[in-house]
Amino acid sequence: MLTLNQNKIMELRINNNGILTSVWLNGGDKNLIYASGLPQYVTKHHPIVKLCQNFKVNLFVPRYKGSWESDGDFTIAGSIYSIKETIKMVRGGKTIELYNDSKITWDGQKIFLMGSSFGGIPAIFNKEEVYKTILVNPLINFSLHRELSTVPFEKNLDFLLKAFKNVYRFEKSNLIKELENLEYLGQKNNLVLIRGSKDNVISKGEIEWIKNKFNPDYLEIVDGEHSLKIPDDIFKKVFEIDIL
Repeated sequence: MLTLNQNKIMELRINNNGILTSVWLNGGDKNLIYASGLPQYVTKHHPIVKLCQNFKVNLFVPRYKGSWESDGDFTIAGSIYSIKETIKMVRGGKTIELYNDSKITWDGQKIFLMGSSFGGIPAIFNKEEVYKTILVNPLINFSLHRELSTVPFEKNLDFLLKAFKNVYRFEKSNLIKELENLEYLGQKNNLVLIRGSKDNVISKGEIEWIKNKFNPDYLEIVDGEHSLKIPDDIFKKVFEIDIL
């Protein structure tokens, strides 16, 4: 059994059925699974890591199938699958970390799922039960994004193919086809939508579409941009943390 120093930011790594997952256990009974944007590699310097440590929320960050150290090809279906498998693992409350081949445990009953930017898609299409789903400046409706955004997602894919060729392993045409064929269901229970008022990637029109389609609780970060810098007061409200 691994003994953790809760005063130190300590990243653990696990291999969950070929999905490499970074874990920070912070001693609490709440768990956050973070579905990241593209490209993104969460380390101890990322703001979500510090927030979770400050408020004792365990953090789990899967690398989508076909990206970074995870097996396979990168697809939309594979990204959704990566989140599903991570939820099932977190719910089980135990696993083996890679460095010392040691068993680690946590209380897996209360699971929050957060998706930001691209991560909004695997978060909104997740069918596994979670306590709450949180969308932060999310990409959800690809067709509307094409129409309204000043930062087209296709350009991001071109950048990934050029700068991260062996990190995100995909065929652009296949990925675009998946995005074009996504079918959106209706309301989703316990859904929170957070937007930075100065986000220049996800347009206000896209946010309004999400609000009308899914009827989430809505919070806005004043002067917030397209990032995961969430103020303490909003983080505490969303995670129902009743401390000063």
